[in-house]
Amino acid sequence: MAVGATSTLSFTITNPNSTVALSGVSFTDTLPGGLTVTSGISSQCGGTLTRTAPGTLALTGGALAAGASCTVTATVTATTAGPHDNVSGFVSATESGANNGATGIATASLTAVLPPAIAKQFAPNPVLAGGVSTLTFTITNPNQNQPLGGVAFSDTLPTSPGSMVVAAAPNPTTSNCGSPTFSPSAGAGTITFSGGTLAGGGTCTVTVDVTTPVAGTYSNTSGPVSHVINAVVMNGNSASDTLTVTPATRRSLS
Repeated sequence: MAVGATSTLSFTITNPNSTVALSGVSFTDTLPGGLTVTSGISSQCGGTLTRTAPGTLALTGGALAAGASCTVTATVTATTAGPHDNVSGFVSATESGANNGATGIATASLTAVLPPAIAKQFAPNPVLAGGVSTLTFTITNPNQNQPLGGVAFSDTLPTSPGSMVVAAAPNPTTSNCGSPTFSPSAGAGTITFSGGTLAGGGTCTVTVDVTTPVAGTYSNTSGPVSHVINAVVMNGNSASDTLTVTPATRRSLS
């Protein structure tokens, strides 16, 4: 999931005894650093379920009929990126004592990821009016061990002091971006990139040539770069740069 998003943590407790009910069912779970319990704690096991900030859950006094199972859930959020491995304490009951074996604890891992980051640059800069500058977008995956998919961004080129557009020869390129959709049209005022992928810790480069016939200063800020995780679009930052366009010089002969 994305850093800052929420996930449901579920514990399933099972009574393996086909003829004996269990009472006083208890366990505790302390989440690893970077995970906190936010809300939504509930128990189908009876007893008392308590939360101690930031990330400790404790069930006491639960009950299980013979051969039955019950579920304890809580909503958690991640404040840091990366894998977060969680191992609960041992579950116990009045009749059996603590289960100190491998089935007496619960383990799970939650991976939280940061969105991609984007930067942009015009080069050469400055250019003459009517000349061509290459606009380069650099997209970086800050997650060293987690690939990102569905990477996308759009950029509406400035319209003041004149209209900047994709050059007559757009010369679009992508590098290390997977198999994205990127086909800017000559004369277009908007650039769209979608369907990109980034390897863990990887960098993707996107370029296109742009031009404008009017001299002036062109400040350009893209839309946010985004990616898709568990069918949810998560936004990262936007990218900005300024292109200086100087008047074309004319030389007269006498």
